[in-house]
Amino acid sequence: MSGLSPRAGEDAAAQQGAAAPASTRSDDAVALDRGGLRRPSVGDGLEDGTRRWALTLVFLGDLTRSLGRKFWFALAFLPSIVFIGWILLRSRLEQLALPPEQLNDFVLEQLGRSLGVGGLWAAMSAALIGASGLPRDLQAGALLLYFTRPLERTDYLLARWLALFLWLAAGIALPTLLVLVGAALELGGSLPGRDGLSAALFWLGGVAALATTALVAGAALSAVALGAGALLRNATGAAVALIGAGLGSSAAANLAVLLWERDSLAGSLDLLRGLTATWVLCSRPLSDAAPVPVATLEAAAALGLWLALAIGGWFAAARLLARAPLGRGRT
Repeated sequence: MSGLSPRAGEDAAAQQGAAAPASTRSDDAVALDRGGLRRPSVGDGLEDGTRRWALTLVFLGDLTRSLGRKFWFALAFLPSIVFIGWILLRSRLEQLALPPEQLNDFVLEQLGRSLGVGGLWAAMSAALIGASGLPRDLQAGALLLYFTRPLERTDYLLARWLALFLWLAAGIALPTLLVLVGAALELGGSLPGRDGLSAALFWLGGVAALATTALVAGAALSAVALGAGALLRNATGAAVALIGAGLGSSAAANLAVLLWERDSLAGSLDLLRGLTATWVLCSRPLSDAAPVPVATLEAAAALGLWLALAIGGWFAAARLLARAPLGRGRT
C-alpha cells in the first residue's frame, strides 16, 4: 500500500479492533483476541517463495486445526471401505463373481465412482469451508495487516489458493488411492490379459489418472471457492451460491439429457459430475471396453467449463484484493 508504513497499518488496525467487542476466534489465520487483530509472524526477512509457503502453512493449519475439521476430513475415507468391500465380494463370492474379461473395467468403474464421491466431498468442503476464508478476513478488517510489508496481495491470494488446493486434492486422491491399493492387493496380476509388467503398468496408470484428476479438481474448486467469496463477500452467501450452482447444474443437465438424449452433450453442464471429467479422459487407455465418443467429448466439454469457472474465480478474487478494504467498512 502506497503511503502507509507497516507500523502505521498495524496501529490503524489496532484502533479499529479496539472498538470491537472482546472475542477469541482460533479458526482464522488472523486471530481476533480481546478486541484486537493479531497477525501470525510470517514473512519477516524471508524471500518471496519461502514467505508464500510459510503463509500457506498458516492457512492450511486453519483448515485442519479444529477437531471438527479433522472429523470432516476423515469422513472422506468412509466410502473407501464400501468400495473395497464391494471389490472383495465380487472377487471372492462365487455368486457375485464377474467374468474375467470384465475385471479391468470393473476396477476402473469402482475407482471412478470413488473419485465421484470424493469430488462431492470436495465440492461441499469448498462451499462450506473454503469459500469463507476471504469474506471473514474482509469482515474482520484483517487484510490491512496482511498487506503491510512484507506480505503482498499476490502472496495472500496464492497462499489462500494453495492451502485450499492441497486440502481438497488430498481429500479426493487419498481415499481413492486406498481403494486402488485394496484392489491391487486382492487382484494383483490376475487381471485378464495382464501379468507382470502389463499389470504393474495398469495399476501405475490408475495411480497417475486418479492423481491427475484430484489435482485438476482441487485446483478448479479452490479458485471457484475464492471467487465466490470475493464476489459475495459473505461466507454464508458464498456457500449457498456454490451448493445451489452444483445441485442446480446436476438437475438441469439430467433434465436436458432426458429431453435431448445424451448425444446432445448436455451432460457436460453437470458441474458435480464434471469434477471427474479428467478421470474419464485419463483412464480411457486403461479400459478394455470400446470407447464411447460422446463420453469423451462430454468429459472434454465439462473440463473446459470448469477451466472457465476457475479462471473467472481467480480474476474475481484478484480484482477484489487489488482494491481491498483497509479495515472494517473502509475501502
